[in-house]
Amino acid sequence: MVLPWLNKHRQKFDFMIRNGLVTYISDTNGTVEIPSSINGETVEGLAPSSFISTSVKEVIIPQTVTRISKKAFYNCGFLEKITWLGSGNNDNGLTIEGEA
Repeated sequence: MVLPWLNKHRQKFDFMIRNGLVTYISDTNGTVEIPSSINGETVEGLAPSSFISTSVKEVIIPQTVTRISKKAFYNCGFLEKITWLGSGNNDNGLTIEGEA
């Protein structure tokens, strides 16, 4: 199920989430702030290829995300910055698998 999302930058994105993992985001050339929950489901990670070949420039990841799967940002040639809003000082740190 594709769910529309309007972030604080007034940009609209379509997300797909399955078992807590963002599996798809529609293409954008701006900043994407991933919500901590989508349609009542907590966002816990980014699935492989979730941002594949998008033109996204910046991604802001909520503290609820604890895993970024291998190749989540595959072929994102315009990506300049990724910000994780969590803290590495707890048991819920961030795991990045392989070449994210």
